[in-house]
Amino acid sequence: MNKDGFTLVELLAVVAILAILALLVTPAVMAIRQNTLERSLQAKFNQINVAAKDWASDHINLIPSDTKKCSCEGSSDTCITGQYGYYDTNTVKTNCCYFLKVRNLIEQGYLVGDSGDEKDVLLNPLSKESLNSATVCVRFDNNSAMTRKVVTYIVGESCLLKGQTGNDVKSCK
Repeated sequence: MNKDGFTLVELLAVVAILAILALLVTPAVMAIRQNTLERSLQAKFNQINVAAKDWASDHINLIPSDTKKCSCEGSSDTCITGQYGYYDTNTVKTNCCYFLKVRNLIEQGYLVGDSGDEKDVLLNPLSKESLNSATVCVRFDNNSAMTRKVVTYIVGESCLLKGQTGNDVKSCK
């Protein structure tokens, strides 16, 4: 007897096998995608920190020189305990840090935004929001003029890694 095609049972078996394979592969692909986006964001943080250090080498006189006087003179709403002491999110310069916005680094040519129509915007790959309002603290690591190095860190980096905007640093744990 000559068979011209597949039976309905054979077709259903193939569809069921493909559905099971899709269920097994989808979570792995999504995890790989998420990991890639997180690594892409971490690479952007590295670019921001390098740009801030380049900026600092050109504007070394603006960085507070006495790191022992780290304090915050702002209100409790804007005074944040940071990785390197206290800082006030409303001021540009405190006893510890000189604050830069990412948009300032782009405008001054230390950083290039993402490709596309808006080259003056740096995007968070996790949330697809602009990183231009992210704040970078530029400071010295110690008081010794002979051995001190410029240190930079992004305020609210953990918030940005979670896909949040990072503007409300106190609410992000």
